[in-house]
Amino acid sequence: MNNADRKVYVASWVRDAGGVSLHPGAVVVEADPSGSRRVVAVGDPDALRGEGEVIDLGAGVLMPAMVNAHAHLELSSIGQWSYDRDRGFFGWVQRVGEATREASVFEEGPGYRSAVAEGLRLSAEAGVAAVGDIARHRSALSERLDSGMLGVTFLELFGIGEPHQQGALERVAAGGAEGAGWQPHAPYSAGQGVYEAAARSGLPVSTHFSELPAELDFVARAEGPCRVYLETIGKWSRDTEARYCQGWSPAYWMEPALRARPWVLAHAHYVDDRDIKLLADSGASVAYCPVAGEYFEHPRGDREPHRYREMLEAGVNVCLGTDSLVCQPEGEPQPLGILPQMRRLWRRDQTDPGLLLEMATVRGARALGLDEGLFTFESGPIAGMLFAGLDGSDEEDGLRRVLDGETAAKPL
Repeated sequence: MNNADRKVYVASWVRDAGGVSLHPGAVVVEADPSGSRRVVAVGDPDALRGEGEVIDLGAGVLMPAMVNAHAHLELSSIGQWSYDRDRGFFGWVQRVGEATREASVFEEGPGYRSAVAEGLRLSAEAGVAAVGDIARHRSALSERLDSGMLGVTFLELFGIGEPHQQGALERVAAGGAEGAGWQPHAPYSAGQGVYEAAARSGLPVSTHFSELPAELDFVARAEGPCRVYLETIGKWSRDTEARYCQGWSPAYWMEPALRARPWVLAHAHYVDDRDIKLLADSGASVAYCPVAGEYFEHPRGDREPHRYREMLEAGVNVCLGTDSLVCQPEGEPQPLGILPQMRRLWRRDQTDPGLLLEMATVRGARALGLDEGLFTFESGPIAGMLFAGLDGSDEEDGLRRVLDGETAAKPL
């Protein structure tokens, strides 16, 4: 392959989570006829300019593409809303159902596929190269594969007890597909039998986990808004009540399934020390969605702030997600990007920028079972790159200044 197939990307800063931190820096990328790209060299721009066509990006930070470990791409065509505290979470769920039906994106069909495709487009435009997408219908997998987006499409499973879980068990028994996984929706909407069947399938698995205070009440005592909601929609079976009256936390309620497979656990707003130890021991990953968490006002009451830092210290793999476009701020130019999630944690918690980049790239890849090297500048294949520009002087730490700024990510 000659130098005509190579591009030399030069920027005032080059950063990844694998140890590359250059100021200035250059990355030499080689493309093959299929469009796949690989990193050939990383280093000083003056030493590498002769390696191919030079693309001078100017002042800013060149980074690997990012991973959105928890998204609902099928909700990408119904807009962004403010959260109505008076209606609460289950009022919000009801509104989403109404909106998706009105927009013809609830049932399988062209409208649904178009919504997923829109989510994929918005993700790619924000520098995301892999996604853990939660989906009702298998066509979401086809859309993702056709787009070239890496990741896992987690197909949702619902049902607690008989006869409500039968459809979910039959869906798992029928088998999945390459690139797919299973998502028992949450402990308040899928029973232990569904979780254990998903874990036994051998496919990647994910779930909403310790997301709501009401979820803790339901799992421990079979009471509260979750039970009321299930009774309202006719999905509660009294014969399963004993499975929810042991005083367990969601982590210990799903312990057999949790230890059987490395789960991706979305949110984890409400966990104690014992839960964190179990997550670390089981090899689970937590997909933290900080913007969505604040949208739904979590953690709330007298609870501690989100414990992602304690989870990391305990050995839990914590990565980043967006949740749906619906709960992203109106006016956010890249609502399905991961850079806005990094910015939220930097501005709120002053989390180390290097750690945030790790959570946005290699830790997300680890959660989804992808090659972590695809999201670094190590020699070999790369999933993609993004560039975030800087105004003014770039002598201060570039990544820190990107997190302080508002510049959108530019995929390369």
